[in-house]
Amino acid sequence: QFLYFIGCMKRRCLLLASSPAQHLSVLGSRSDGGAAHVLKQGARGAETAAEIIELESRVRRGGYELGEKSLTTLIHAYAKVRAAGKVEHNFNILKGKKRGGPLSPITYNAVLDVHCSTGNLEKARETFNELSKHSAPTVETFTTVMKLHRKLGRRDNALKTYEAMLVAGIQPTPHCLTVYLTCSDDMAQAHAQCSHLSPPYDVYVTTALIGLYIRNDDREAALTAVYKGPHTHPALWTAYLLHFTRHTDIDNFLCAVKLAFSAVTDPDAPLYGVVLRGVKNTLLGISNDRERHSLAVVADTVAMRVKKLPKRSSSWAFGLLFEVFEVLQDLRKARALREYLLSTNVALTTYMTHPLERLEAQEAVRREPNIIVKPKRKTYINLS
Repeated sequence: QFLYFIGCMKRRCLLLASSPAQHLSVLGSRSDGGAAHVLKQGARGAETAAEIIELESRVRRGGYELGEKSLTTLIHAYAKVRAAGKVEHNFNILKGKKRGGPLSPITYNAVLDVHCSTGNLEKARETFNELSKHSAPTVETFTTVMKLHRKLGRRDNALKTYEAMLVAGIQPTPHCLTVYLTCSDDMAQAHAQCSHLSPPYDVYVTTALIGLYIRNDDREAALTAVYKGPHTHPALWTAYLLHFTRHTDIDNFLCAVKLAFSAVTDPDAPLYGVVLRGVKNTLLGISNDRERHSLAVVADTVAMRVKKLPKRSSSWAFGLLFEVFEVLQDLRKARALREYLLSTNVALTTYMTHPLERLEAQEAVRREPNIIVKPKRKTYINLS
């Protein structure tokens, strides 16, 4: 009998996991906890507010009376898709059911995060004050407030929030430290905050630290920070190479690209895109044929590697390749790239084709100096 009971429970769990919104009766009870479980399972893969609204309506049609647990689950689900109106609506219902009693800090943090992400400063301040009355703010609370100040361009207020958190005796998480490093320009203070960390650092913390060094034009410290983190991760080298998109130091740029390509085991499109931006900006600042040839070799290497990436994620890099070929005045490679993209059914955007059209116009003028190249006319469609 015990084994039979276990088998029945397994079948019920599998049935619930397959379609939680359609098999509410599997739970055997219409309690608030059962509804919360169904909502949590159903909202796990939801990407839009409409999907969660449909799930909520099915649960209500199933005869469930949503209580504290299920409403809290709904708030988190709507917060995930940034549906501020539905979050506020369910939050008010939940407060009514609690009759002024304290809610979980996790629930307050979810509501606060939505208001901060939408830039609603008044609602965010109201939620924070309400949380402070009932319970002590957590590190997630302070991190969310710091992100709001950063979004509004108030970096000094974000740093003051971080200091208030330390005064309250709350230690920062890697996420909180990342937000702090993106707001601060004080390298000495950043060293003090990262002193308790032991290598390898978190990817996001290291990326923010590299960005801090780049803002202070300290390339050596940025390179040291790369090797303190998981230096095979492409995000670290992408952040480091951003320094060379603003400078035309070709020797150091080529050395940095060589280090990045040798260290990263799984490069991605953002890394190649930053390399191409560096190639383009460096080409615009030099005229030496030998140096231009070295940069052309880098562009050819990136072109071969980008072709191995998924086409959806590499369109930006292909557009930068067309721009590099335009600076190099290499019409043959630009045409070859266009033929490759057409053969692989990649949609050519105007961002990609404009550099090629300018190259072809220059070639036409070079062959026939008296020719007048007119731009292509735009096609207008009468929508009436």
